[in-house]
Amino acid sequence: MKKLLLLLPLLTLTLHFAYFKRTKGFCLKKINSTYAYQPEWDTGPPTPTQQTLLKELSKQTFSYLGSGKECYAFSSEDGKYVLKFFKQKHMKNTHILKNVPFFREKIDKKTTRRHTLRTKTFTSYLLSYHTLPEETGVVYLHLTPSKDLNLNYHFRDHKKRPFSLPLDEMEFLIQKKAIPSFDKIHQLMQKQQIRETELALDSIMQLIQKRRAKNIADHDLNCEKNLGFIGLQAIEIDLGEFTLASTLPTLKEEVFEATKDLSTFLQIHYPPLAAYLTKQIENLP
Repeated sequence: MKKLLLLLPLLTLTLHFAYFKRTKGFCLKKINSTYAYQPEWDTGPPTPTQQTLLKELSKQTFSYLGSGKECYAFSSEDGKYVLKFFKQKHMKNTHILKNVPFFREKIDKKTTRRHTLRTKTFTSYLLSYHTLPEETGVVYLHLTPSKDLNLNYHFRDHKKRPFSLPLDEMEFLIQKKAIPSFDKIHQLMQKQQIRETELALDSIMQLIQKRRAKNIADHDLNCEKNLGFIGLQAIEIDLGEFTLASTLPTLKEEVFEATKDLSTFLQIHYPPLAAYLTKQIENLP
């Protein structure tokens, strides 16, 4: 009996990794939250405009688009919107081994880290929704269970398998769909739309300027992964690293840091545009 008790934690851990952690890629359990209603994350009932949009989108099927640091993304049928579910493995407050004494202290520390990350991430998304909607394209945000949506949304996963989910139970956001920044530049230049490409580059700098004017810092400065375009308008597509800023670097310093990867990309593919970007940055205050 004593040996069995000693082996129990090892057996539990083996089962945990064999049956709960083996799934790679998207699956439903990875977006199902373990949190009950929390008023601090309640963004309130949808506005009439949001209600209309949510109902219209409920008639479409969203297809798996990809996976980011914090979310799984699904594209609407009309190609105009992206619905993102949060990856709950980074934020969940339960663990299969939480009641096993040998693991309790370690799991408590991990749970605290996850709670801190969840608070940081959700605070950033609230800033996107309330303060930076034009700069991020966020049209709806839902961070805690509710009872007023009453909508089921339809999806196809990465293997084209259909499934449906009640929105009231999910943590998600809906964002206008943007073309990734480097893809957009390639598209414009393939059509020899040089002036339009220059305007797109100007829009990136304007985007940074608008965010700074609202005293918001972005701690993940990167053009390739974090920026996209709707038309020639740049928007932030990765929203998890915003904070209210007490101090900010100069505009020139921030734009220079934020566009380092863009500058390298342009130097390789379109050197005249790299020179244009450098000149525009030099003229910043």
